[in-house]
Amino acid sequence: MKRAYAVSSIMHSRPPYIALKTKLSMTTKRGARRTHQKKKLMTLATLQVIGVIFVVVGGLLTGITTALNLSAQAEKSKKTEEFQTTVREQQTKIASQQDEIKKLNDDIKAMSMQSQSLITGGDSFVYLMPNLVNDGTAFAFIAVHEGKFPVYDLEVYIKDQREIRTYWENYHRESAKPGAKQKPPVLEEMLRSSVAFPLSTMTPNTARMPVAKTWPLNGADWRGFSVQLSARNGIISERVGVRRVGDQWVIGYRVTKITTDKEVILKEQIPANFPRTPSGEPEWEPPPHYASN
Repeated sequence: MKRAYAVSSIMHSRPPYIALKTKLSMTTKRGARRTHQKKKLMTLATLQVIGVIFVVVGGLLTGITTALNLSAQAEKSKKTEEFQTTVREQQTKIASQQDEIKKLNDDIKAMSMQSQSLITGGDSFVYLMPNLVNDGTAFAFIAVHEGKFPVYDLEVYIKDQREIRTYWENYHRESAKPGAKQKPPVLEEMLRSSVAFPLSTMTPNTARMPVAKTWPLNGADWRGFSVQLSARNGIISERVGVRRVGDQWVIGYRVTKITTDKEVILKEQIPANFPRTPSGEPEWEPPPHYASN
């Protein structure tokens, strides 16, 4: 205790300048420590500010990058849409041009077919319309054109089925007699029942009396005809039947053409009271008397 007191006494007994110097030194150290702490705090604050700046700048850069990407995508989408629109317009234009080309081809084909039909006659035809004449006591034909094109090089062949029937009935009747040596009808006799004549060319919307010939109906109950009309564009066949039903004559006819695989009916007129076969077909002529022989 005495020693410590002695030391303290000695210290307190230092000269004044030494105490001042010591005090200044301590003050300087405290100031340095405060300055260091301030610098440290300023450094931390600066780092925080710099961090915030980096965050903000990063956010701005991210936003700018995103905006640029969105803008680029929008521009790309716009260009893609414009391209697709252009493609669709071109496709529509090409389809329209293809339709126009198809129409032109169809028109050319139609014109070619029309030109060919003007030369050949196309699908036009001529048929014979049966008519009663001389107050219903006779029968005649009128040639009628049907279609849009002329019919060229027309030849008509009419075969009288009743006359042919008469020949065959006479043959069967005579051949049935004892010792008879009746010969079948010869070609000359068959040709007597037929009429053939040219009509040359008939134009659309025309009709004419083809031959100055009539077939009498007195004393008969039927007349039947097979007609063939040949022209540049093919052959037309026609069946005509004139049948007595009650006290009046009933006339029916059917015009046909043979195609590659079937017979096509071009025109027909069959009255409701015209005689029919059991199958419902028109009975153009009655069954022959010698059919059962």
